[in-house]
Amino acid sequence: MKKPFVKGAAILVIAVLFLFASVSESFALRLTAKRIIFEGKKRAEDIVIINKSEKAETYRVGWRPMKMMPDGSLEPDKSKAGYENDPYDVSNMIKFAPRRFTIPPNGSQQLRIMLRLPADLPDGEYRNHLFIDTENLGNTLEENQKRGVTLIPKPGATIPIFVRKGDLSYKITVNSVEAKSDGNDILFTYSLTREGNRGLYLRTELICNANSAASYPLKSIKGMGFYTDQTVRSQVLRIPKIQGRPACQTVKARFYEDGKEDNKLLSEQTATVYN
Repeated sequence: MKKPFVKGAAILVIAVLFLFASVSESFALRLTAKRIIFEGKKRAEDIVIINKSEKAETYRVGWRPMKMMPDGSLEPDKSKAGYENDPYDVSNMIKFAPRRFTIPPNGSQQLRIMLRLPADLPDGEYRNHLFIDTENLGNTLEENQKRGVTLIPKPGATIPIFVRKGDLSYKITVNSVEAKSDGNDILFTYSLTREGNRGLYLRTELICNANSAASYPLKSIKGMGFYTDQTVRSQVLRIPKIQGRPACQTVKARFYEDGKEDNKLLSEQTATVYN
């Protein structure tokens, strides 16, 4: 009668150990770039992969098509099955080396990424995701399922690679903003609509009590992706209140394209903070 319990306990232990191992490896891997964008005359870029762990790690690099969901999360893009046969897929425009390598403890490896643009490529924005996996992530999904473990090994890191060609544009509109006081935090929720044929990364500046003597910056959030997969993007932010400053009666959100030097305001809207 005790065997099912013992088996269940063993499965739980395996799952917990696997989870901690995956989290540990995830934090041990660092990249010098969060994304790569090829546009204009740009044809090459280098990124550095850093092994922050105390042991040597072997990594492999490949492609993993991902789709952005309305909340910004990424999921495998099932519509891209057979992407290897699409001459206009980013994976067939990009060459990189090396594909497999071992990095010593606290060492690094440079990855050279080069673009070969097809002569007949239609105007548009193209994207795929490069993944960097450690080879000791554990068993495959099928093997884990046989042992009763349903955890899926996570990649060490993924990085989106964009190829842009032609006259691309976008427009951002704020659908709604909402701010709620929640103890020592402010819960700030917003929804945006994107029009056009290009995605972007947003920088969001939140300001308490804008246009008043009690105005002050609350938070700056960089790097929020808004891909062409979606026309509506939502975000929920939990922001600690700044002690010693006037209470936030309103929060104004200002949206800019992250990384652009012109600092052009794309859209803005103000929410009244309620309890």
